[in-house]
Amino acid sequence: MEWSCSNSFQVIQRAFAGFFGNFPNRPIAWLLRLIAFPLGLSDAGPSDSLGRQMAGILLTPSSLRDRLTAGIFLPVELSEPLRRLDDALAKVVAAEPLENMLRDAVKAKLIEGGDDEQLLRDGVLAGIITAAEARLIEESWAARREVIRVDDFPSDYWRMGGES
Repeated sequence: MEWSCSNSFQVIQRAFAGFFGNFPNRPIAWLLRLIAFPLGLSDAGPSDSLGRQMAGILLTPSSLRDRLTAGIFLPVELSEPLRRLDDALAKVVAAEPLENMLRDAVKAKLIEGGDDEQLLRDGVLAGIITAAEARLIEESWAARREVIRVDDFPSDYWRMGGES
């Protein structure tokens, strides 16, 4: 609610500034601007920290997120981008505590950091995670890569004139 109000006030102020800037009678425009905004245009819009809070709400499965997304079409097939995105979110959220355990183990020098495969292998061998948990992490990484890879072109795509 706070983010929406702050954003709306910013949009309103920009609209008024545009109105005053294009008003044909400049003295009246200045007078109207002084009346409407005696202290000047002050609302800078939602802060970055508030934006981060909103992003956190939208990127975390919760009842609030469910209410905000209620009624939207969610495809069943993973070939659809929205379904892949939702699938990746669920997998990443499920794997996050396991990844944190691995990260803590590296910090505590229980295992060595390295590439992803080595990290998972060492985590399983050290008993920090199980093989099933390692597969869950791998699946989350693969799902994340898939949704990030939106513009994946062959290396010679631009030489072919943009046709593939």
